[in-house]
Amino acid sequence: MKHPERQHSTSARIYRELAPLMSVGTQLALTVLLCVALGWYLDERYATSPLWTGVCGLVGAAAGLVQGIRTLTRVTSTANRNKNNEDDREARDHSH
Repeated sequence: MKHPERQHSTSARIYRELAPLMSVGTQLALTVLLCVALGWYLDERYATSPLWTGVCGLVGAAAGLVQGIRTLTRVTSTANRNKNNEDDREARDHSH
């Protein structure tokens, strides 16, 4: 049976590692929304509708996706590094 302290620290660690993932969707949506708003403003100002709305929307989507991929890569590498550290620690504990 796991110790309550270890279980709590494990849960806290998992939430800490997953927190960036929970914000990826919000980051993507806000990036696209802000870029589309900028495009709409430019279209209204220069009477070029829907040119800038489309261009800025695509740029926003690309930027949001790139940021999401960076976040996923960072979280995955951190999780792998933590898993390797845990495996090393368990191997040392069992060898003594």
